[in-house]
Amino acid sequence: ELPQRATGQFCLAGLSVRNTGTEAVLLDPGAQRAVDGKGREHAVADQAGVFLNDQKPSLLDQIAPGAEVRGVLAFDVPAGERLTALQLHESMGSTGVRVPLS
Repeated sequence: ELPQRATGQFCLAGLSVRNTGTEAVLLDPGAQRAVDGKGREHAVADQAGVFLNDQKPSLLDQIAPGAEVRGVLAFDVPAGERLTALQLHESMGSTGVRVPLS
């Protein structure tokens, strides 16, 4: 059982992230968003993410230069709503990239 309850439903997104830079970096879960069919953005459900990413290394750890990590982001969305895209950012201030979901 997850340590966090959804107010709607959890939607899980599996990610693979590679650090192409020259320094170790953290992926900021707070900077990531999911977009639903109505264009609304949803933040990561942090506590569920900690539970889902308990392997080492995970999306929650520093990513070494050239390293790749896999993990899951959990989003709490209204019941019955489908996600259409992820808006992924290196950090809160970065431009980010929109990734459509099928």
